[in-house]
Amino acid sequence: MVITMTDNYNIKIPVQARDVAIVAADLFGERLCGVYLYGSAVLGGLHPDSDVDVLIIIDGSLDGTQRAELTKRLLKLSVTVEAARCERHGLRPLEVTILDSVKLKPRRFPPRIEYLYGEWLRAEIEAGELPMPHESTDLVILLRQSERHSLRLYGCELSALVDPIPDSDIKRAMRGELPNLAGYLHGDERNVLLTYCRMWYTLANGDIVSKDTAAEWVLARLEPELRRPIEVARLAYLGKADDSGEYADAARLAIYFEEKISELLE
Repeated sequence: MVITMTDNYNIKIPVQARDVAIVAADLFGERLCGVYLYGSAVLGGLHPDSDVDVLIIIDGSLDGTQRAELTKRLLKLSVTVEAARCERHGLRPLEVTILDSVKLKPRRFPPRIEYLYGEWLRAEIEAGELPMPHESTDLVILLRQSERHSLRLYGCELSALVDPIPDSDIKRAMRGELPNLAGYLHGDERNVLLTYCRMWYTLANGDIVSKDTAAEWVLARLEPELRRPIEVARLAYLGKADDSGEYADAARLAIYFEEKISELLE
């Protein structure tokens, strides 16, 4: 199979995304339906700690050999966040999601992921655990983001493979995610607080935007005494500030966000 990238001259396609598309073409051949770049790369550009997010849709499932070979290749293409920070060649962590087109229509909730690679799984993978199929409410948000903000690298348009995600499914997914979010706050304050911002923005506006854009929108709606953690988190996300020791009020702010988002979910 010859794979041809669909270039958009307003978006710089990361080399790693191209490499993932080539690996997918090599492993899946004619079963490869499409490869799509989404996430920060198409929502305002990659920031210092951004992953390169790639969505792949294939016709059918992965067998054990393909699963093992794909994992081996992605381990070589991807790097940890720590390694990325000192990497001279610009490599980043990869997040690669593979879906089976057969299970995308008719739409179901929660949808099913055929395969997921992310750097947070590296230790488990290196210990011998391969990413396996599973249902995921997070995939609902990913698909909404991809249907509105993604770049086709190969194959047919995403809309030909995935039905539009209704707002009811977005709310359903957020209802499932919201109660657990505060549990990840300690040690990951920046990402959790910015996730709250995106949830609030999406519920109010229907779209999914970059974390810094959502944070800017939320800041205009926060009382002055609550703004500092979000201001710092936004600047740190953009690589413009050091947020170490800046989240003393994070737990208080998380409670505020939960109440505000719960109201919108009613």
